[in-house]
Order: sequence, then structure tokens, then C-alpha cells
Amino acid sequence: MSVLSNGLFGCLATHRPGEQLGYNGLNSANDSFLKAIIRYSQFTELHLFLMPVEMDAFRNEWQSYFDTFGSDKIIRLISVHQLPEHFSRCQYAVFHSGDPYISDLAALRDYHAERCFPVVGRAHTMSDDLRLSRIRDLVMSPVKSCDAILCSSDAQRQVLKRLLSTASASISNSLGIALPYRGRLERQLLGLDGESGCQDGKEAARASLNLPDDKKIILCLGRLSPFDKMDLHPMLLALNDLIEEWRVDDFLLVIAGSGDAGGAYVQSLLRRASELNIEDHIRLELSLDEDRKYQLYKAADLFVSLADSVQESFGITPLEAMRDEVPVVLSDWNGYRELVENGKSGYLIPTTGVDNDDINRSLTILHAPQARLLESQSVSVDLDSLVSVLASLLRDDGLRRRMGQAGRQHFDERFTWPGLVDAYQEMVLALGKEAASVPFRKGRPAGLSLDHVFGHYPSEQLDASHKLVATDRGLRVVMQSEHGFYFSELEGWLNQELIYRLLEQCIEPKSIEVLEEVNEDLSTRFALAWMLKYQLLQVSDGKPVASSFVKIIQWDEPFDGSRLTFPEQRRARFLRPFLAPGMAVLSKAVSPFNDSSGSLLKSLGDELVSILDNSLLQAVGWFAKEKNISAYSDVLEQLEQSGGVEYLARSYPCWYRSRRALVFRYLRTVRFLLRRVEQDTDLIQRAFGEGSENPIDALADINFFSHHHEYSVFLLTFNYGQKLVYKARDMRLDCALTGTSGSVVSSVNQWLSNVSIGTHQFLCCQEVLKGKTVHYGYVEYLDGSDQGIDLSENEAAQYYRQSGALMAYVLLLGVADLHQHNMISHNGMMYLIDPKTAFHRRCHQRLLNELKQPEIAFLRGLDGSSLEATGFFHVWQGFHMASFNHSPVRLVNGELLDAERQTFKPVLKHLVSIDGVSCLEVNPMDRFFGDVLSGFTEVVTSIVEHADEFREQLSGLAGYQVRYQPFINLGEARKLLCDMHSAYPLQSLGRERIERFVRRSSRRVTITGEVSQRWVEPEWQEAVTVLGDSLADHILALDLPLYVSQVGERSVSVCHSSGVIDPVAENFFNTDVLDNTVEVLQALSDEELRQRFVSAYSNMLQLWLTQQLVPGEGMPEEIRQAVDKLKTNKGLS
Repeated sequence: MSVLSNGLFGCLATHRPGEQLGYNGLNSANDSFLKAIIRYSQFTELHLFLMPVEMDAFRNEWQSYFDTFGSDKIIRLISVHQLPEHFSRCQYAVFHSGDPYISDLAALRDYHAERCFPVVGRAHTMSDDLRLSRIRDLVMSPVKSCDAILCSSDAQRQVLKRLLSTASASISNSLGIALPYRGRLERQLLGLDGESGCQDGKEAARASLNLPDDKKIILCLGRLSPFDKMDLHPMLLALNDLIEEWRVDDFLLVIAGSGDAGGAYVQSLLRRASELNIEDHIRLELSLDEDRKYQLYKAADLFVSLADSVQESFGITPLEAMRDEVPVVLSDWNGYRELVENGKSGYLIPTTGVDNDDINRSLTILHAPQARLLESQSVSVDLDSLVSVLASLLRDDGLRRRMGQAGRQHFDERFTWPGLVDAYQEMVLALGKEAASVPFRKGRPAGLSLDHVFGHYPSEQLDASHKLVATDRGLRVVMQSEHGFYFSELEGWLNQELIYRLLEQCIEPKSIEVLEEVNEDLSTRFALAWMLKYQLLQVSDGKPVASSFVKIIQWDEPFDGSRLTFPEQRRARFLRPFLAPGMAVLSKAVSPFNDSSGSLLKSLGDELVSILDNSLLQAVGWFAKEKNISAYSDVLEQLEQSGGVEYLARSYPCWYRSRRALVFRYLRTVRFLLRRVEQDTDLIQRAFGEGSENPIDALADINFFSHHHEYSVFLLTFNYGQKLVYKARDMRLDCALTGTSGSVVSSVNQWLSNVSIGTHQFLCCQEVLKGKTVHYGYVEYLDGSDQGIDLSENEAAQYYRQSGALMAYVLLLGVADLHQHNMISHNGMMYLIDPKTAFHRRCHQRLLNELKQPEIAFLRGLDGSSLEATGFFHVWQGFHMASFNHSPVRLVNGELLDAERQTFKPVLKHLVSIDGVSCLEVNPMDRFFGDVLSGFTEVVTSIVEHADEFREQLSGLAGYQVRYQPFINLGEARKLLCDMHSAYPLQSLGRERIERFVRRSSRRVTITGEVSQRWVEPEWQEAVTVLGDSLADHILALDLPLYVSQVGERSVSVCHSSGVIDPVAENFFNTDVLDNTVEVLQALSDEELRQRFVSAYSNMLQLWLTQQLVPGEGMPEEIRQAVDKLKTNKGLS
């Protein structure tokens, strides 16, 4: 056994996913050899080089083999583009290719390697280069005496000698120079593992393949091609002779391999079999996977392969048959004759050929496949000998058994991999010694310089002095707002990490020279050129693209922040100078109130601290990443040395300006709120405190809803604990639809007998600002439990009936954007607390379409239905919500770690437990879906029966403001807003550049929304592109626009945080929302149609509630664990 001093093996590997099922000898031989190297060789490290697009599929297919047989080796899969790099730093014991044409590998070695090492290639068919172009390359290449072409047979070795000799002679004739081939031709047999590929017995294999038990199976396996394998027509003639002359007919020929059943060749075989009356003795297997192939060997009694093509050189399939003790009958042809000893371990059938040079030599140049076919068609197999051998084997069971056993013994002695791998290693040792002695000089150029040859084609060439800068498209890609594209074939030279890194480095103009110094990667310049091609970069004049000027606002007077709560005390010292001016504004705003305890000022100040602290942590994270520091104390220390917040403001001017704007907005909104509460004290007392022993006359505390970042909704706590919610918008519609004295809901509740719609108290107010009437209001606070609701079975039945009633109510009113925060489960009843998005056109559009043909309207179930458009289903399915995380880092045990882009938290207001069993454990709808349908049906029926009164009530809502959700992807708009808050690439840009970026991105969002409506009926389409400027204006001001329309009108406006309304577009809508509602009611007034609709809707609801609803679906595991812990604690209490 050989002992390798160098254990590093390199190999060019291939993987061809999706290749047609069948048999490919070349691939099979190469795969088998590589598996043998992994399993039996002494190599300690294997480098397998593949095309990038092949690597994942190769790894998936081979990993189990690596784990089972290669655990003693280091096996690396490497992209082939890294081959030059590895040649330069790795000294391979041998570098192996499954192809004989090793000229290019030898050239790459000579150009990159520090020392010579052997390069070997495995010869397979050698008739595909009849013009000798690649053979001449071998002769003229830098192949050395330590390099070798591996031949699987003496016949193949003789072919190669003749080809190389002919190529050398042609070069000598042309150039007058004798140029012999300098490498070696080594005889290295191919082999197989000793274990059979199928562990079934013959009977089991036949049963699995549906083959008859009473016939001898003759197997012929290989490509069905007379051009490059063998012609099977003579085999059919032999079978005809067996039947007609020898009277042997108890056989079935199975022809297996890749072939086209409708192709001319297969069809010719079928026709010939019919003519010879042997069609019942033939079966074709044209789709062959590995398992089926090995079953065929197990099932076979004889294996026949009558190769006649010059493409055939060795023959793996006969070895596979011999391994399973199947007697083999082969043509005496090329390497086949070296596989068996005739009459001892198999049979060789004589062949006869002829010299066709007169007609065939020129054809090898003009049409090589035709030349090979002509050659193979002039090779005859001795059919008399073949028929005699087949007859003997078919008649004599003992002969078949003895010949099969002899074939297996011959296989074990010569063709099993352990011995062949050892011989390969002996050769590698010899070649390695030769490599150490041959003259070698690194640096001989390899390959063709395309730039040298074609470099004059473009107008100009990029060079190191060119400066590049990220485009707006590049910014969108790096912030993952737009998806880039590159061909998978370029994966070795382009990847997402490199593209993102270069884009971030090019926020400011950078020269190619600088970028190549920073990125030590040979493909950097190519990547930059590619990014220029795809408009991610552009050539820059070198001028700065950003203005870093910012005005720092500080307060020089002493400030006592001892009463404020700081999330982290060490950051607090950076915040104090910037808190002082804001606290001065807040202190003045609360002065009209009796805040002797200071609790009101503290609650407002703590929110200001939260705004500033979150912003500071965000910038500290960027600073830490730039300085490559993670220890929190070290980061703060270095930040203080660099200048503290002033340094951050000048380094990240966009961050500083945006945070300053947020603070100003917060302070302005709080001043509006406090002024309004002060002036509305008497109104609040009359609306909410009359008749109570405890008056509502002093504001004690203000809290903030975390999901209302625009600071338009506040929770107010008064002196005796009374709680109200303040909303800076028109609440007249809310009052009408859900208020205790609301006109619409009061009427509906009078019509209902078994259920009711939940109501609560409102106070709607107005004032004049800048000459415009502005609406706002207060509403009773309903406290939905953060731990869910506990119900008995009877209470649950009533709860779900009332929920079904509320579902029908919001459906007929077209209330959209329903979610866990604008619906509350309180005291065993579900309340709609925020119907601002009523009369939503998408709800009515879907509802009207469903009414046209109810029976087929819900073929997709909930998907695409009017109920889906409302969002109502969220309250039963989702018990968590996600929010964007503006900070890139989080503080954990004194270290700044990367933060997730999204954070999740539980929202359990509607988490129902019935008799102690949570809906997360058992879906309650299995028991209570009938109650949901009962409430739903009652409301639909009652409203339709009072349709005239309902229409009259709705007409009284004309002029009320209703929120409009535009036909755009709100997720993309929120992502753009989040980028404005937190995207690092934007922080150093000037105002003009940021504004251009935001306006272009906003226009894309609105254009996408308009294009997405192409399948919507014209009357429902919305020209949302006209909203592009207003969307951009608000995002630049760091919020999302709140679009509103007025009931009965077709214009759209935008509502500011103060409540002021500014028009955006006249005649924006093609339909009137009241007309839409009336149309729905008119359709439902048809009793027969209503019954059909309610029946279809009920069936859809029942299917979804009982079979498709998954409470808690998509809940992150950490949230589910927190909920389980909460349930446990709740049970203990």
C-alpha cells in the first residue's frame, strides 16, 4: 500500500441537476472514482471545485456520503473561480480532472503555482475530437512529464498514442518543428465498490419491476443511440434466430437507458420487432433512476452489450452486471475485451470492421456524428456466435450460475476500488517525484486576455482613478427596498455581501484605487463595473454629495433631571444638555394644571427621554460599528473623547435633523393637547363625569400608546383615576357608528333581539385653526386585559354570538384595517373602538361582486373575500404584532449586539380561555362557530329588513371625515419611513439628495399601486400616483400621511397631527361610498338572493373557522413561550 507524504487532493467536479433520467457512463465513472477517493484513499484533505450554480445541489446530493465515508478527511467545496488562488497557495499531491484535455489546467498551474505538482485527466471516449484541435492543444500545452492522461484500457491507450502522434505530425508538417507530447499515458482501470446496488433477491426485484417469473431476462443497458453506443437492430435479428431456428423462446429482452420513445431510432426498433414477431419478447425502460437500474441487474439472467461505436472505450455496465453475478455477453470491441476472459468469466463475440477512409475521412471534418455512425454501421457482430452463446446460457441454468460466479470472482480480483485506488496512489507518488525534478518557472501567461484583444470596443475604460458614487437605485438596494439581479453563473464573483459593502463604501464618491485597497478581492473591479451597468453606481465628478452642516441646539442653563426615568444611566449624561430646552417647553405647557406632585410633567418628560434615548442608542450603534468596538463602556468612553453628541450630529446629520424634528413635533402635539384639555374641562365633566361623586376636573397623567408613533392618540388619567382617550381627528363618524348616543348604532341595536353592538361614550369637539375648522375628540377608555379573557361556556356562546353580530355590522359598513388594537374584548363583549376606516371601497367592491354569484364567490375561501378586506379575522388568529426596530444594536450584558430588524410583542386582548382552556390549545370554533353564524345572520337580516331607515341614518353622516387607505403597498411605505429613521446609508447625505431619493421611492410605491389595479373594474380603480408628492412630503417629515375623505364626496385630503385638513386631489374617486352601501342593501333586499348570500357566506365562515383557523398562527417561538409563562403565572394566582 502506498504512503502519501502530501495528502492534498484537488479535483474538478461536476453536477448536472435535472439531467434526463437514463444512463450516462461518463458521469457514472467520474462519480464512482470520486466516491472511491473519499472512501478508500489516504488523502487527508480534498478540494472539490465546482461551478457556483452547482455547489448547493452537489452538497445536498453528496453530504450524506461525506458524513458516512469521508469523516476522516477535510472535504471542501470550492467555487471554480477560486482555482487560481488555490493553485498559488496550495501544493497538491495531484490535481485530477475527469476529462483528458488537461492543457488549461496545466497552463493555470504554470501561471499561478509556486511549485510544480502533477495534473492528471481521465480519458473516456476519444472520438469527439476528430479534427484533433484539442489533441493539438495537449501537444502544444505546458504539460510536463509529471502530468498524465489516465487510460482505462490498453485499447484506449493505443488510441491516445495514435491521436497524439498524428497531432504531432500535423504540427511538424505545418511548422517544420518536431513537437512530441511531453506527458504520460498511464493505464488506470475504472472500478466499482464490491457491494451490490440492490439488496433485494431476484424474485423481489422482479416483483418490484413487474417482470415475469417464467422467462429468462436478458438485460441490455445503456444509451439508446446508434451514433455513440451501439445499434440494437442486430440483437433483434439474433433473438429472431433464437426463436425460429433454435426454438428458444422463454426469454424477455429488457432494453433500458435514456432514449426518446417517439424518436426515430426507438420507433425503428419497435417496427423491426413487430416484423420479426418478437415484440412480445421486448420491453423498453426509457426512464431509469439508480434504484431501478440496480433492481434490473438483480432481476436479470443475462447481460448483453454489443458495442460497435468508437465512442465506447471501457464499459462500466458490464462490471455492474458481473458484480451481481449476471453472466455477460460482450462484443469483442475496444476495452470490452479487457473486461472478461472469453469463455471463463464471460463471453466475447467476434466483430469485423472495414477501412472506410475513402468515404469517411473528409466526413470527420464536415459532420463528425455522421462519420461515427458510418464507422459503427460498418462493424458487424458475429450473430451466429452470439445466438449460439445465448442459446447455451438460456438453456443451461447451471452454466449461467457458474459463468456468473466466475464473472464475480474476476471482478473482485481486478475491478474493485480499494485495489485500484491503491494503484492510483502509487502513480501519484511517482508523478510527485517527477514533479520535484522537472524544470519549473512560475508566471507563464494562461488564457486569452479579452481586454487586450477587445479593449478598444467601449468608448472608454474604467481605471483606478475613476470615482464612483452610489445612485438612488443603489441606495434602495442596500436598504433592501429594491431587489437587485445578477446571473447565477456570476455567483463566484458577485454576492450580496460584496455588493452591499461596496454600496455603503460609495455613499460618498470613492476612487476605484481606494476601493480595491479596502477590498482585497480580485473581483472588486469587475463588481464595480457590473454595479455601474445595473445603475447601482455612477461615475462621479468627485464632489461631496452631502452637506454635513447641522445646527446644534443646546441649553446652557443648569438642568435637574433627577425625577426623570432614564433607560440607561451612562447614556443619560449625553442627553441632559438636550433635554433642558424640551423640558422647559413642557413645564410651561403644564403650568395651567395643578401638577403639585409633578407626575404630569414627569410622564411627559419620560416620553421625551425615551425619544432622545432611542435615538442616541441608534447613533451609538453606528459609531460602535465604525470603530469596531462592542464593549459598551469602551464605546461610550471613546464617544466622549470624540465629542459626544456633537460628534454624532456632525457624523450623521440626517439622523440629527430627523430626531430634532421628532422632538419638535412631540412638543408641538403636547402643547395642542394640553391647551385643548384645559379649554374643554367643563365639556369633559358634563360628558363623562356628570352624576359621579368624583368630578373630572384635573389632569393627573398622560400615557402614550406605543403603536401610535405619530403622537395623535393619548391616554389621559384624571385626578380620581378616570381615563379618557384623546384623538386628534374627526370623531363624529366613530360616535355615530359606535357611540352610546350614536344615531346609526342606536337604531341597529333597537332592531336586534338576541345580540347587540357594543357602544361607549364620546365627546366630539372642534375649533378653528388658521381659518379652518378642525375636529378632535375624547372617548371613554375601555381597558382590554393584557392577559386575555376568561369565560364560562355560556359566556363564550354569548361572546361569539355578539362577535358574529359585530362582524356583520363592520362588513355592511365596509370598515377596514381592523386589528388587535382597534377592537377590544371587555367584560365578555367585543367592541369596535376605532371605525375610522369605514365605507372602504375595497370592502364594498368585493361584497358587491360576491352578491352577483354567491355560490361561486368563495371558491378560494377567506382569501380575496370581503371579510378578508376588513381584517376582522386577525382578532381570532393573531396574538402578536411586529414593529420596526430603529436601532441597529441592543445592549446585552455590557455588550452591543446586532439587533433584529423587527421586534415582536404579544397582544392578548382577544386571547379567550373557556373553562380554563386557552384557544391556543383548542380552537373554540369547533364548538361555537354556530353562535358566530347566528349573530352574523341576525344583523344582516335586521339591517336589510330596516333598509330604508338604515339608509336614512347613513345619509346623516354626509360630510363626516373617514380615513382612506390608498391602493398601495403600505408595507413598502412603512419601510421607506423606517429607512428615513434608521438607515445608515442615508445618514451622511445632504437634504437635496435625500429628498430626491424619497420622492423617487414614493413615486415607485404609488405607480406600483396603480399598476396593481389593472385587473380591477374601471369604476373601482384609483389614480394613486397623484398621492406620490404628499406621501413623499410626509415621509420627509418623518410620518406617514393620514389620508381622509368626506362621506358623500369624491375628493381626498390629508389630515395633520393637529387635525388640520389639506386637500390633495379633487374627483379622486369614481364612486360615492353612500351609493355603494345603498347598492349593497338593495341587493340584499331580494330575499332569495339574501338567503343564497348568507348561506354561501356561512359555509365559507364555517370552513374557515373550524378547519383553517389556527389561533396563534405565525407566532414567534419567544412570544409563544412568554404567553405560556403568563398563562402559568395566571393559573397560579
